[in-house]
Amino acid sequence: MNENNDDNMELSEAESEECERRLETLRRDVRDMEDNMELSWRQSVALLAGARLDKMLADKAYTMQCIDDSDPCIRRAALGVAMNHWGLTLDIARQCESIAIAESDVSVRTAALGVLSNFHHGTRNARVGHMLGSIVCDIAVPSQIRILAYLSLISLQGEGLSRYLPEGNLDFSLELVDWNLVKMYYNPA
Repeated sequence: MNENNDDNMELSEAESEECERRLETLRRDVRDMEDNMELSWRQSVALLAGARLDKMLADKAYTMQCIDDSDPCIRRAALGVAMNHWGLTLDIARQCESIAIAESDVSVRTAALGVLSNFHHGTRNARVGHMLGSIVCDIAVPSQIRILAYLSLISLQGEGLSRYLPEGNLDFSLELVDWNLVKMYYNPA
């Protein structure tokens, strides 16, 4: 780099061209990753939905009906299509709240918590926080669901996981729950 003075640093033409080249390579890599993620998502949903996927992708109302289907695989696929294809709406989020509380199938309940986490990220919505906190505190709920509800509560706060995980620990358990965060939203009388 050429230095004109301490406060003003300029790139030479060759350095600028090199930065542009590297930036374009990075943009291409990101597009490739997005394309691969889209392909992977579609393949996963296709395995769950089977022949019904095309209709879900073509008809939003049909997708919404499938969220209540008797087959848990169809329900999971419909949640994925609703979130990734049709876009998150308040209606979808409200359906996911009911699913997060009452669904008997753990995989569907997990998918609903994922949708809620995405929809309400950073909102600090007290009503949703109360619901998530109640799930975290309910010892009758499977640990996997309680942990996901807690992670959704962190997302609701708009904060990263690093604040709540000990450094280097990627295995999250209920012992690591910050109960002060849970109590901010859920404090049963």
